[in-house]
Amino acid sequence: MENLKKLLDWLKAFPAWARIVIIALAAAILAVISLTSCSATAKMRRSGVHIDTVRVDYIIRSRNFESF
Repeated sequence: MENLKKLLDWLKAFPAWARIVIIALAAAILAVISLTSCSATAKMRRSGVHIDTVRVDYIIRSRNFESF
């Protein structure tokens, strides 16, 4: 909480246009990190009721955005 107060005080020292630029840059950086941090996602899907009849599918989905 104290760090958040320090950050807000630091931001208030800048003019309004500079605050908007700083916040926009931070949002853009976070968006880029979240889109490029993982190249693939994986999940498991199970179906069946007994150990002998359970089917486990491991599904891998590529997050390669260059292929679009």
